Amino acid sequence: MKKLLLLTLILPFAFSCQKKEEPDIDRTKELAEYRKKLITLEPEQKLKDFSAKTISGKTFNTKDYLGKTLVIIVYRKDYLQKSDTYDMPAEMNRVYEATKDKANFIGILEDHDDDQKALHQMMKNSGILFDQIDNTQSTEKQKQILLGSFCYPLKTVIDKDGKIVYSKCGGHGEENLIEAINSLGEKQ
Repeated sequence: MKKLLLLTLILPFAFSCQKKEEPDIDRTKELAEYRKKLITLEPEQKLKDFSAKTISGKTFNTKDYLGKTLVIIVYRKDYLQKSDTYDMPAEMNRVYEATKDKANFIGILEDHDDDQKALHQMMKNSGILFDQIDNTQSTEKQKQILLGSFCYPLKTVIDKDGKIVYSKCGGHGEENLIEAINSLGEKQ
């Protein structure tokens, strides 16, 4: 009887410990799809095409900017308001004003936010002079763009051929950004 009881206790454990060979094909396909959709903003790479709705209701599509200089600023919502040490909207507006005749600008807000109405009001109240994309994720919606960005604010300049020629992270450094834009010549 003891042997039977011991056997009933050990058998389920023995079967659960067996190595199961499950095909990894689905996971590989999933990873390949993810990589296809992932937009990275690293220097010397060609920008992958993407499109998204802006907060003004327009559709932004990178294909529309081939042959033109494009500046993409990626940031989190806490950068929309001035802090004690950094005022990103003011800095981006100075860069925009200094180079708007040479480049097209788009802002992309990356974050998690469940109050879309308040977020859009915050984006409008920030005073940023160029259009912005709400790329936030919430319990109600997914991101529009799968960006591989982990440092904010990320300032990226794309040349007329779609190549990323400048990509720097962090606050301040507007002179370097203006210089990178100016080095590409006149806006088409």
